[in-house]
Amino acid sequence: MMDATSAVLHPYWPRDLLIPTYVANDRSMSEILAFLFSVSGVFLLVTWLITGRKGTTGRLGTWRRLAVCWFAVCGFIHGVIEGWFSLYYDIIPGDQSFLSQLWKEYSKGDSRYVIADNFTVCMETVTAWFWGPFSFWAVYAFLTNRPYRFVLQLIISLGNKSISSDKVLIKLLFIILTCCHYIFCLQVSCTEPCFTSSQSTETATLTASWDIQSTSGSTLCS
Repeated sequence: MMDATSAVLHPYWPRDLLIPTYVANDRSMSEILAFLFSVSGVFLLVTWLITGRKGTTGRLGTWRRLAVCWFAVCGFIHGVIEGWFSLYYDIIPGDQSFLSQLWKEYSKGDSRYVIADNFTVCMETVTAWFWGPFSFWAVYAFLTNRPYRFVLQLIISLGNKSISSDKVLIKLLFIILTCCHYIFCLQVSCTEPCFTSSQSTETATLTASWDIQSTSGSTLCS
């Protein structure tokens, strides 16, 4: 008689999980990771080059460029990879498409993805169809200096921070980036008006002084 352990044909936990349509990946984890990091690297490089161009509003600073690059990568991950899951979650266990194999590899850390858990499907669908397009929209907003760019950034950052607790590393990275980014933006937003107002005050003072000297000179001459 075959015992329970010998009947298990998948690498997921719990070991007695029933996945009747499961087919093992024919690609190694290194191939999948190489694809993921390569495409992410292309998005980073292209966005970095684009943000380095001097537009009508001037060239973006280094930290701003890094933030825009981050949004571009988020758009790819949310829109493409998680979008695939939201569309094909029900056939992923037996599918051998590259992105399906990526999700089967990812599911070794969280088997809910390979059994199409209801909450996971809903969460990833919202993430894919909202935060994916929003991330690309944020890239466009910063490149074209749209007035709503910081509001959009806040919405995306808060949305990403609400990812389920199983993605601890991703949440931690988002929180660190968001906090650093907000501190930087706050410093700029507080310093720039003070600097601008001081320049305006100094200009107004010099103008008034010049007017008084001119008036005095005219009086003496008369």
